[in-house]
Amino acid sequence: GFFEFIESKEVASALLEKARDYLASENYDYLMGPTNFTTNETAGYLVEGFDEPPKLMMPYNYPYYDKILKSIGLKKEMDMYAYMLYTKSISDRSIKVSQMLEERLKKQDIIIRDVNLKAFDEEAASIQKIYNEAWEKNWGFVPFSNSEFQYLAKELKMLIDSKFAYMAEHKGKTIGFSMSLPDINEITKGFKKGRLFPFNIIKLLLNKKKTRCVRILAMGVIPEFRKKGIEAIFFARNIIEARKRNLFGGEASWILENNTEMIQVAEKSNGERYKTY
Repeated sequence: GFFEFIESKEVASALLEKARDYLASENYDYLMGPTNFTTNETAGYLVEGFDEPPKLMMPYNYPYYDKILKSIGLKKEMDMYAYMLYTKSISDRSIKVSQMLEERLKKQDIIIRDVNLKAFDEEAASIQKIYNEAWEKNWGFVPFSNSEFQYLAKELKMLIDSKFAYMAEHKGKTIGFSMSLPDINEITKGFKKGRLFPFNIIKLLLNKKKTRCVRILAMGVIPEFRKKGIEAIFFARNIIEARKRNLFGGEASWILENNTEMIQVAEKSNGERYKTY
């Protein structure tokens, strides 16, 4: 993880050789990356889509990374996609279908609601449980520990907008969630040396609702409630709210290349696959 190098095969090779020697001394036999530190955080390196800046909590690198890493023997383990859902080109039909689905699910005692920020600790605990259950069989999955998730939730709480964060419940039990955050990279890219304190934190909080794009950070439904259209409803709610605010769009990222269900939902909404990691 945290693998950065100038355009030099020798430099990249030296770094990886040092890492390999250490891992061999500790009796590891497999090296994979980059992940910083796990797939719950930033992971992968960019191979397509260099003309657009990275969204919140997404990596960026020069095009030469791919060529050099492959030239020294690394092979692709998994592609991860970023889909851009442009508010102007989203299929209206997909929104209408999702609204019909939502009415049908209500008859099955399944409701979709906004996250309750006044009970955020309880909501966060439910999200952690769903995340660890819904992602359990995904490639690269590492479960969130309690302390790790509590730290992340505390960090992200000031950015969460309840109109872009949703919970799915069945008879009062949480069965899925969707979390989108404003792309604060639009704001922080102008901060000198990337510093938040003492004054830039105020700029961030005042301007977070003025961003032109959101990142659909995480979306999951526990296995027994999949294929009911809940994910499509999550996407539609994001789109409807984005249109109300006249946003440019939302990036759904990242989605594993073998996650056919989520890819289908993104593409049926006229989402464009515009970045590959």
